[in-house]
This record gives sequence, C-alpha cells and structure tokens, in this order.
Amino acid sequence: MFDMSDSEFRLLREFIHQETGIHLPDTKRTLLSNRLRPRLKAYSMTNFRDYYVHVRALGDAGVAELADAVTTGTTEFWRFPLQMQFVSGEILPQMASRLRGRRSPDARLWSAGCSTGEEPYSLAMAVLDTVPQRLATRFRIDATDLSPRAIEKARAGRYKTSKLTGVPPPALDRYFVVEPDGSRAVSPLARALVSFRVENLQDAGRTAPASYDAILCRNVMIYFSETARRQSVTDLFGALRPGGWLMLGPSEMILEPPPGLRHVAPSVYQKTQP
Repeated sequence: MFDMSDSEFRLLREFIHQETGIHLPDTKRTLLSNRLRPRLKAYSMTNFRDYYVHVRALGDAGVAELADAVTTGTTEFWRFPLQMQFVSGEILPQMASRLRGRRSPDARLWSAGCSTGEEPYSLAMAVLDTVPQRLATRFRIDATDLSPRAIEKARAGRYKTSKLTGVPPPALDRYFVVEPDGSRAVSPLARALVSFRVENLQDAGRTAPASYDAILCRNVMIYFSETARRQSVTDLFGALRPGGWLMLGPSEMILEPPPGLRHVAPSVYQKTQP
C-alpha cells in the first residue's frame, strides 16, 4: 500500500484550501490519505500526484470529490433545537411582519452548506407551522452545497426513519408521506418552498445580492482557515438585507464581526446597516 508523501499532501492541501476554504493541518495527512485511497483505486492510480492532476482537470467535479472526502456531511432534522426555536419564535415572525408591508419583496432564506437537505426542509416546516398561510407562500428557501451527491439526495427528499428522530411528531405527521419501503418522503407542501442547487460557498457568497432575510451557515466554516472564515463572513454579511440574520453553528463564533453585524444570541448575528 502506497503512502502520501509530504509534497503530495502539500499539493492537495493547498488546492483544497484555494478552492473551498477548508484548511487541513499537518496532522490530517493520514486522514486525507485514507479517505482518498479508494478514489485512487477506482481510477487505477498508484500515487497521489497523479490523482491531484486528475482532480484539477475535472474542475468543479474534482473540487466536490475532494470536499466529500475531507468533510463529514453530518446533519439532521431540527438540528440545534434552541436555534430552531429562535428561528420560529423570533426570525420568522419578523420576516412575516415585513411581508405585510406594501410591495415588499418575498422573504428569502439561504441554507448554505445544506448537505442532504434536512436543514432547509426543517426551515420549510417551521415556516408552514409559524407563518399565516397567505404569507407562507411568499417564503423562498435557497439550499446550496458543494457536493452534487448530497444535493441529489436532498432533492429526492426521502429519508430512513432513523434519520427522522429529531422531527417533532406533529411535523412528522403533517409533512412526511410514508413510502412503500417504510421510508418517509417530504410532502409537496414543504418541498414547494425549497430550491436546491450545487454551489461552492466560496463563489456563491461573493456574488449573492443583498436579498436574504436570514442565512443559516451552520458547522460549515469549522473546516475553514481563519482567512477563509473571515472572507466568508464578509460575503454572507453582504448577502443579507438590512435587519437580516446570520446563524452559525453553536461552536462557531465571529471574533471580529464586520461593522454593522451585531451579536444578538448564541451564534446568531443581525445586520444593522447596509
């Protein structure tokens, strides 16, 4: 069995960081080697330098393949319940209140790094439970992830019962349909609020207009270098409307928020100015 050399690790690490913001310290060389060996075997390759050349030539598909290898993609419905309570109790009612104004644009949320769809579908169900029906149809949830494999699963919207343990029983009855194989499919009502697309956060944040009322980017930047984290926060800040909300994972904290972004609750920030 072949090992990953220092130079091969540096090549792959720098490419991953450049394209995704993910930082791999020296201690992660064995992990990266173990995660990538099955890919080399699939391509009948015997060294990591050839694989590096190959994934570079693949473009976005190669970047996604590497990101899949170095991240866990862990997610679940109603993840971080206290944050979801804040969404339902504070953020969604304020968004609904704005919609009552004349000629107000539709409410928009962004699930950045949505993985296999549990987070955006949880948001959709929260909207349907919290917001009056005539306003709920004006909510739009954009769900993006770097991994085409994850987005394909998210669009399918089918989950084994073991994946649904966090779903409140009333929501399980209202927003899921039992499939013949015993799995559950997200109902058309909840699906209608969510749009999925493959997108690299490093690119999406820089080009997104200031049109989002709330952005959830939870446990995504834990993989990033400090430089990439700062840039991503700046980009996400720019994508928020004035008064909009940015939610991070409970273990994530912005040490130096951009001017105009204030801390209002654990891992929750609000944009107070353009």
